Amino acid sequence: LNYLDIPAQEAAIGLFRSLNASGATLLISTHIMSIAERLARDVLIINRGRIVWSGAMAELKAMAKPDERIEEVVARLMK
Repeated sequence: LNYLDIPAQEAAIGLFRSLNASGATLLISTHIMSIAERLARDVLIINRGRIVWSGAMAELKAMAKPDERIEEVVARLMK
């Protein structure tokens, strides 16, 4: 999604949500956590081919310290 302009990104996100609402499971691979936050219910974090964390996006967000961005939480988990 990062190579698309904003209207195309929004259209793609709308399509993904529509497919998911109709019962489809989507597997999205991204380093852009803002996209993951918008689309993912569940998250799998992989570092050097190993799973370092797996759980709900809500759990991942709850791990953030005050004023900590989700990217910082992920970086912490990958150490």
